[in-house]
Amino acid sequence: MQRMNIRQLHLNLGTFFAPAILFFSLTGALQTFGWHENKGGAQNPVWISKLAEVHKEQHFKGEERARPAQSASGAQAASGANTNKPPSRGEERERRERSPLPLKIFVFLMSLGLILTTILGITMAFKFSRDRRVVWALLVSGTVLPVALLFT
Repeated sequence: MQRMNIRQLHLNLGTFFAPAILFFSLTGALQTFGWHENKGGAQNPVWISKLAEVHKEQHFKGEERARPAQSASGAQAASGANTNKPPSRGEERERRERSPLPLKIFVFLMSLGLILTTILGITMAFKFSRDRRVVWALLVSGTVLPVALLFT
């Protein structure tokens, strides 16, 4: 009996959060290679930049949220910057020699895997749920709620 309740809770929570998981996986995958930034004169599609802004800042550009003022020293502390000690030559050389590409490829593939498994989970929710209306209600509410919160 308890196993069934845990399975049902897992199904309901997974279905509710599936739209957000899909959104953040897709936008994270696009950001992995910097496709949301306009670099080198190439103009990327506006929708990628808009979605990346929601992913990173939880609002659209142009909708500046009030942020608490931070002193210069507070900003440095928050960014982890240490202006007292410059990096050593060895640290600089190591930073230049390491390529982030293998990890970027892994993160991109992980995002695609998360998208695929989420879609499979939604498919399973429809297949194994007793009432498809509940699945639809969870998917719709899991989509509408964050969009509504975005514009509040």
